[in-house]
Amino acid sequence: AMDRVADSAGISNLRDGKVLAFISCKGGSGATFLSTNFGYALATLADRKVLLIDLHGQFGDATLYVSDQKAAMTLSDVCRQIARLDGAFLDSCLVHITPGFGILAAADDLVLDVGRQIDAISLRALDSTDAIYPVLQLGLPDIRDGRRLLDIFRSLGYPTENTRLIVNRYEKGGKLRLQDLQSALGAEVMHTVPNDYLAVTDSVNQGVPALQLSRSAPVSRSLAELVELVTARRVADSKGLFDRLFGRTVNDQ
Repeated sequence: AMDRVADSAGISNLRDGKVLAFISCKGGSGATFLSTNFGYALATLADRKVLLIDLHGQFGDATLYVSDQKAAMTLSDVCRQIARLDGAFLDSCLVHITPGFGILAAADDLVLDVGRQIDAISLRALDSTDAIYPVLQLGLPDIRDGRRLLDIFRSLGYPTENTRLIVNRYEKGGKLRLQDLQSALGAEVMHTVPNDYLAVTDSVNQGVPALQLSRSAPVSRSLAELVELVTARRVADSKGLFDRLFGRTVNDQ
């Protein structure tokens, strides 16, 4: 079913389309917030067509993070009608946040909100990814569960270079340092997202992407930086996404 969804979204026909999975190392790490808001940022800043699939099963609520619309169909509904699946049918099932960002139409990139449970569905999805982004906070419980998760990935033979850690709600000056986390997990941190509590709370409570509410908020700037990290090799415009977002010129630097 995952292959059929990707085919209908146009992912398999693209030379540079990516399948990107966000997965929680521990419950409450913020993976759903990051996956939904990253998907919006990727569509908005990089001019991509992005499809997000919520793999949380019956408790999935990814749509609520960026919209007050009710989904016409869930992934389970789509799978039950898999024989009908084509681009037009899939497009009719989506909640469209922007013309280029739909949650469940051709898509350049597929973003997966995997959740925390490792089961047959999530494993099949992870097997198809170009990159996996484990999301965790800088605390001992997260580090412990993160190590377990990375051990599972290693046992499955996932390439180490395709697993890229994201530390959410990061604050400098704590007792635990990024170096401590990297040493404990045997993996490097790709990106940190600052602890921007007010902006994130406003975004979640209103069901509006943080980038849409405030482009100057620290979390919005961090999301823009993450888009640049992910798309650096595929963005033709020499002027960076971050500079384009905030209107900086060479003279401003």
